[in-house]
Amino acid sequence: MKKLLTATILSTAIFAAAHADDNAKHNDHDDRIGFDKAKQIAIDEVKKSLKVVEVELEIDENGEASYEVEVEAGGVTTEVEIDSKTGKVLEIGADD
Repeated sequence: MKKLLTATILSTAIFAAAHADDNAKHNDHDDRIGFDKAKQIAIDEVKKSLKVVEVELEIDENGEASYEVEVEAGGVTTEVEIDSKTGKVLEIGADD
């Protein structure tokens, strides 16, 4: 039993030492900006080219009102329908 415990401890120590080296290699890149910062930079960059083309207030046959906002970014126009009372996005799609 004592030999099995010693072998287990020894195996664990060797395994931990091998992976500690792997972790050190990954930590050599602590100067990277990270995923969250990269995503924010991309969003900020797209916002620079974003342009509101048109905003309309639409009232359906039931009297429900929504705003239809056309936005353009990078030559692609998208229509966003927004509930006029709650601000909830009802639909996003290609401009017809």
